[in-house]
Amino acid sequence: MRRILKWGIGLLVVAGVAVGAFALLTGPGGPLAATISAQTPDQVQTVAIRAADSMLGQISASGSIAPVDVEHVVLGVDGTVLEVLVEPGDVVAAGDALLRLDSSDLELSLLMAELDVATAENALAQLQEPASATEIAEARADLLSAQEKLADANEPATALEIQAAQASVAAAWAKY
Repeated sequence: MRRILKWGIGLLVVAGVAVGAFALLTGPGGPLAATISAQTPDQVQTVAIRAADSMLGQISASGSIAPVDVEHVVLGVDGTVLEVLVEPGDVVAAGDALLRLDSSDLELSLLMAELDVATAENALAQLQEPASATEIAEARADLLSAQEKLADANEPATALEIQAAQASVAAAWAKY
């Protein structure tokens, strides 16, 4: 019972302090009451504004400066940077040159690609030319030779060829 009584008295004291603080802050003359009353339209006061030059050296303010936008630049090619054309803090627009790269490797690659294109165009031109009579005759002779070899390969082996192959195998085993 005593324990409950102690707790009850403690809660009443805390509640009383809270109510008193609230009344003090929001009552007439309290800081919150002054804030609320200053915001009412009937309390607006008009004052004359002095020229800025009369206030020179009397105004101080703190703040921070931040860029409007920050972008990270990633180049689409590898290379050595020869010259940076802008400084930190410079305002740049889309399409402005930011740096100059060493282009000697790129120029060499371009030259090699142009040579490859020229070689391919020459090969295409040769393939589009009609074949000469000599080339056609050589191709027909090669075809006939290949057809004869195919016919020989498709014929079954004769008994004499089989005996020669068996003798060759036996001789190889004898040497082994």
